[in-house]
Amino acid sequence: MIVAVIGSRSIKQVDIGKILPEGTTELISGGANGVDSLAAQYAAGHNLPIRVLRPDYKRYFYLRAPLERNQLIVDTADFVVAVWDGSSTGTKDAVIRAKKAGKPVRIYSPDGILLFQVPPDEPFSQKNAPNL
Repeated sequence: MIVAVIGSRSIKQVDIGKILPEGTTELISGGANGVDSLAAQYAAGHNLPIRVLRPDYKRYFYLRAPLERNQLIVDTADFVVAVWDGSSTGTKDAVIRAKKAGKPVRIYSPDGILLFQVPPDEPFSQKNAPNL
């Protein structure tokens, strides 16, 4: 299963191994500091393939490039795991996109505590959406 690991750049430590779903065979990240870098370190230390999808600033306007990259991450992933500081707008955008796409999503606090989950068989709806 291809798992997107996304999160806030302000987060410098979280146990990536503890938040990955069973059956993870590959990681996807956006290549930024913080959670993305922690995912890359975890992948390297556990011989797990990782795809780093960076914003394409040559193709998209500066402000739009990260949003288009977020959509590519969501489209490529089977499952999305987010570690969110509660204020990162990029992480929030990716989570909303994943939920709208019907992807299973787990949102963790910077301490690695599960805050919210949309099961794989439950599509996005206002009923199961946190205040994002």
